[in-house]
Amino acid sequence: MRTLLFGLCLLLSLPTALAQTGRYQAVVIPEAARSGQNASLGSRVLILDTVEGHLWSWGENEALYDHGGKPRFGTALIYQGRIKPGTKMGEVIEASGER
Repeated sequence: MRTLLFGLCLLLSLPTALAQTGRYQAVVIPEAARSGQNASLGSRVLILDTVEGHLWSWGENEALYDHGGKPRFGTALIYQGRIKPGTKMGEVIEASGER
Protein backbone atom coordinates (compact mmCIF):
# COMPACT_ATOMS: atom_id res chain seq x y z
CA MET A 1 0.00 0.00 0.00
CA ARG A 2 2.82 2.43 0.85
CA THR A 3 4.57 1.61 -2.40
CA LEU A 4 1.38 2.36 -4.31
CA LEU A 5 0.95 5.66 -2.43
CA PHE A 6 4.57 6.61 -3.14
CA GLY A 7 4.16 5.82 -6.82
CA LEU A 8 0.99 7.87 -7.01
CA CYS A 9 2.66 10.83 -5.27
CA LEU A 10 5.54 10.71 -7.75
CA LEU A 11 3.21 10.62 -10.71
CA LEU A 12 1.21 13.57 -9.40
CA SER A 13 4.16 15.73 -8.37
CA LEU A 14 6.52 14.84 -11.21
CA PRO A 15 4.31 14.60 -14.31
CA THR A 16 7.14 14.70 -16.85
CA ALA A 17 9.12 11.89 -15.24
CA LEU A 18 7.80 9.32 -17.67
CA ALA A 19 8.56 11.45 -20.74
CA GLN A 20 12.16 12.29 -19.80
CA THR A 21 14.08 9.14 -18.96
CA GLY A 22 16.94 9.80 -16.56
CA ARG A 23 15.81 13.28 -15.54
CA TYR A 24 14.91 12.23 -11.99
CA GLN A 25 17.46 10.38 -9.89
CA ALA A 26 16.69 8.74 -6.56
CA VAL A 27 19.20 7.96 -3.82
CA VAL A 28 18.37 5.91 -0.72
CA ILE A 29 19.69 7.52 2.46
CA PRO A 30 19.83 4.89 5.22
CA GLU A 31 18.82 5.83 8.72
CA ALA A 32 21.80 6.60 10.96
CA ALA A 33 23.14 3.81 13.18
CA ARG A 34 21.63 1.09 11.01
CA SER A 35 23.44 -1.06 8.53
CA GLY A 36 22.89 -4.12 6.40
CA GLN A 37 19.39 -5.34 5.62
CA ASN A 38 17.79 -3.32 8.45
CA ALA A 39 19.00 -0.01 6.98
CA SER A 40 16.19 0.12 4.43
CA LEU A 41 13.41 -0.22 7.02
CA GLY A 42 13.55 3.42 8.07
CA SER A 43 15.29 4.87 5.04
CA ARG A 44 14.61 8.14 3.31
CA VAL A 45 14.86 8.72 -0.40
CA LEU A 46 16.33 11.87 -1.94
CA ILE A 47 14.90 12.65 -5.41
CA LEU A 48 16.81 15.04 -7.68
CA ASP A 49 15.55 16.72 -10.83
CA THR A 50 18.77 16.71 -12.85
CA VAL A 51 17.45 19.31 -15.33
CA GLU A 52 16.13 22.08 -13.06
CA GLY A 53 17.84 21.18 -9.76
CA HIS A 54 14.75 20.63 -7.60
CA LEU A 55 15.03 18.29 -4.58
CA TRP A 56 12.42 16.22 -2.75
CA SER A 57 12.74 13.80 0.14
CA TRP A 58 10.41 10.89 0.70
CA GLY A 59 10.27 9.09 4.01
CA GLU A 60 8.21 6.96 6.30
CA ASN A 61 7.60 7.85 9.92
CA GLU A 62 7.77 11.59 9.21
CA ALA A 63 6.30 13.87 11.88
CA LEU A 64 3.16 15.40 10.36
CA TYR A 65 1.30 18.09 12.28
CA ASP A 66 -2.43 18.79 12.01
CA HIS A 67 -4.03 22.23 12.41
CA GLY A 68 -4.07 21.84 16.20
CA GLY A 69 -0.33 21.22 16.30
CA LYS A 70 -0.70 17.56 17.28
CA PRO A 71 1.94 15.35 15.72
CA ARG A 72 1.23 12.09 13.96
CA PHE A 73 3.60 9.93 11.98
CA GLY A 74 3.15 8.97 8.36
CA THR A 75 4.64 8.80 4.89
CA ALA A 76 5.44 12.12 3.20
CA LEU A 77 6.97 13.57 0.05
CA ILE A 78 8.60 16.88 1.02
CA TYR A 79 9.91 19.54 -1.37
CA GLN A 80 13.40 20.56 -0.18
CA GLY A 81 14.13 23.44 -2.55
CA ARG A 82 16.34 24.04 -5.52
CA ILE A 83 20.08 23.57 -5.89
CA LYS A 84 22.06 26.73 -6.70
CA PRO A 85 25.21 26.49 -8.82
CA GLY A 86 28.49 27.82 -7.52
CA THR A 87 31.48 29.32 -9.27
CA LYS A 88 34.28 27.20 -7.76
CA MET A 89 34.78 23.96 -5.81
CA GLY A 90 34.35 24.27 -2.06
CA GLU A 91 32.29 27.45 -2.27
CA VAL A 92 29.61 27.79 0.42
CA ILE A 93 26.42 28.65 -1.46
CA GLU A 94 24.10 29.03 1.51
CA ALA A 95 24.62 28.55 5.25
CA SER A 96 22.46 28.71 8.34
CA GLY A 97 23.28 28.78 12.02
CA GLU A 98 24.60 31.19 14.58
CA ARG A 99 27.95 32.91 14.38
